[in-house]
Amino acid sequence: MTSKRAILIGLLLSAVACNAILGIEERLPRPDDAEGDGSTNSDGSTDDAISSADGASDASLDGLIEEDVGVGLAVVIPGPGGFAIDRREVTVGEYGEFRAAAPSFDAGTELCTWNTTYEPTCTISPNPNAPMTCVDWCDAYAYCLWRGKRLCGRIGGDKQHINDFPDAAGDEWTRACAGGLDSNRFSYGVTPDVTKCNVQGTFDGGGLVPTGSMPTCVGATPGVFDLSGNAWEWENACQDSGTAPNNDGCTFRGGCYANPIADSKCSVGTFLPRDVGSAFVGIRCCKSL
Repeated sequence: MTSKRAILIGLLLSAVACNAILGIEERLPRPDDAEGDGSTNSDGSTDDAISSADGASDASLDGLIEEDVGVGLAVVIPGPGGFAIDRREVTVGEYGEFRAAAPSFDAGTELCTWNTTYEPTCTISPNPNAPMTCVDWCDAYAYCLWRGKRLCGRIGGDKQHINDFPDAAGDEWTRACAGGLDSNRFSYGVTPDVTKCNVQGTFDGGGLVPTGSMPTCVGATPGVFDLSGNAWEWENACQDSGTAPNNDGCTFRGGCYANPIADSKCSVGTFLPRDVGSAFVGIRCCKSL
């Protein structure tokens, strides 16, 4: 079996932006960086941002309380075929509970038979409330299953095609970030603002911050934080070579603290091999309703 491969992304000891990942970002389509000219509300949302699959407003969520879908989740599209998403990124402490309780957890996928450990592949933050990073795709996939959830993929619960992630009509992560069907925006609105989320230029020196600790970084889905910036987040959207699944590219979303603000748009993503962990990439889970 192949051992895990850790990677230095953009030179971990420097302030190089983490979109310079092995030069592979350019192999995925990038959205037009043109910014919308719509206005935002005081909470960073747009008036038409939140809608369900049938065009209903977020008022349709009133009958669904958090306990209906699981603590820590927010409903994005209600009802059968809909889904909920984690309100914040998975923390170091939460992932530590998984490592302690289920070090040999079987995720039940042949794509990860090579993955013999859920240990981090690089140095993680000492803060238990910081985003858990240094995990490869299989670690993230297993963690979400262990919690009774799954990695976010295609709306309906299936995996997403690796090139279809900008589609808010079909991609769960993008829909949660954008609210409506226009993904050419940031989670908090259409106007870029480095004070809203933890991206390049927000804090001198940069670095991860505790998940959900920036109230201004709330997404188009009410109560969901850090979809733009802080740490990238693995998604269930991978290549399928059929020969070496550990080398298949899998997407991650949302930008990170070292990225330029344009890379924290809802429509942006890049990818790494399934067996690579990064100090800039973390976890967020979804759950079917």
